[in-house]
Amino acid sequence: MYIFGGMADTSTIFQDFYVFDMEASKWTKIKAKGAPPARFGHGAVLVNNQMIVLGGCGKEKEKPYADVYSFRLTTTDNNQQLTNNNYGRVDWDRVVTLSSTADGDNSIGARYHFSLTCLGNCIVVHGGIGKSGEVLNDTIYLSFIKLLLISSQNIL
Repeated sequence: MYIFGGMADTSTIFQDFYVFDMEASKWTKIKAKGAPPARFGHGAVLVNNQMIVLGGCGKEKEKPYADVYSFRLTTTDNNQQLTNNNYGRVDWDRVVTLSSTADGDNSIGARYHFSLTCLGNCIVVHGGIGKSGEVLNDTIYLSFIKLLLISSQNIL
């Protein structure tokens, strides 16, 4: 199990990244370069051996993120599963979508406190709270191959 970020109280927002070893019942902090900014209210799913983190809010709570990040859960050599011994060999990547704008706004739109699920190599994002505080009622389908977001559709 992997977790990234979160909020402890109304003023402490985290950028920490942990993995839980279920056999040893132990949490391990993962230190990797290029991590997403600290955030809460974001979503995270596993797609193609990658942890995808998207959206959420940071220290400026009135400005939700529209970004997408990926952390590969396997090594590049022999596609081996990451362990406590080799986490330092993999870094975060910012996923640039085909519909990204010049300011980095991705196709999910700035949002937090939304629902999402993974269907194969696709992510379905629904609702949430938008950048003006409005309640969103849209559903977006994101299709991934490796690190590249190949398509995005608003399906409702």
